[in-house]
Amino acid sequence: MPTPHPDPTRRSRVSIDALLLLLGAARTHLLVDIAAGQRLPSRDRFRRHVRRTLLVHDWLSRGYSSADLASKYGLSASHVRRLTTQARLRATRAHPPLT
Repeated sequence: MPTPHPDPTRRSRVSIDALLLLLGAARTHLLVDIAAGQRLPSRDRFRRHVRRTLLVHDWLSRGYSSADLASKYGLSASHVRRLTTQARLRATRAHPPLT
């Protein structure tokens, strides 16, 4: 009897956010450096996550413009706008306005 195919919508990876909550930043960084692969995020993916977190923090708390953030993090201004828009949408979904 053939085995059923795995559900393609189900992700088998452990998310970076879950690792950060469970292990903290320093241990997550160490784990990714040592054991990145199929089930854990790759080093590149982890570095992108850290860069995105720092970029959004600079945008929210320090008031950097898209152009300033783009030059600081080596990205295009359109990519920075996409990241800040995604962060704004995530925040809105997490805390919808009271009506």
